[in-house]
Amino acid sequence: MLTTIIKKTTGQSVADIVKEQVFEPIGFQSTEWIPMSKPHSKITDTIRDADNPFWTETDVVDGSGMNMYVSAKELALWGYLHLKEGKWGEKQLIPREIIQMATSIQTPNPELPIQTNGFLWFVKDTNQPFNQIGDKVPKGSYQLLGYTNVALLVTPEENVVAVRMFNRYGSSEGFDYLSNIRAFGDIVSECSIKF
Repeated sequence: MLTTIIKKTTGQSVADIVKEQVFEPIGFQSTEWIPMSKPHSKITDTIRDADNPFWTETDVVDGSGMNMYVSAKELALWGYLHLKEGKWGEKQLIPREIIQMATSIQTPNPELPIQTNGFLWFVKDTNQPFNQIGDKVPKGSYQLLGYTNVALLVTPEENVVAVRMFNRYGSSEGFDYLSNIRAFGDIVSECSIKF
């Protein structure tokens, strides 16, 4: 819904806006939306079970869905841009207010015991057993999760950005995804406290 509103109000897709206002000024070389049906050097095979009924492919490249391919370095820089509230060097690439809205709770009723979200980001508010951000991660942190188990965690209180890349869809038998993604954040927080 958000991408539709942006397209109707600006006349541009999310992908076009982000490319023009962020990727090109920063000099990103390894980030773009790529249709899955077209072979491309940046696309590698994703590890997945061939008969997984939940796997999906699409050629949508307007920023309204998946298909964004990114290196670990540039994903970390995307997190850093959010950590710095849209500022890159001395230039404000993304209005600070947009970053603050995207990374603060926007769910209809934050008092409900559900995962709290900003715009596309999970936002840490309280510790809940179903929360995808670990208990040791400070309140106010936020995290993006990708289709192939990629994760980008930003912890403003600790001035930390962390990335994990799996390039795997789904989980092996017995693998507890929720526990694993929560542990990722907790380990990052434990490491950042030591420095």
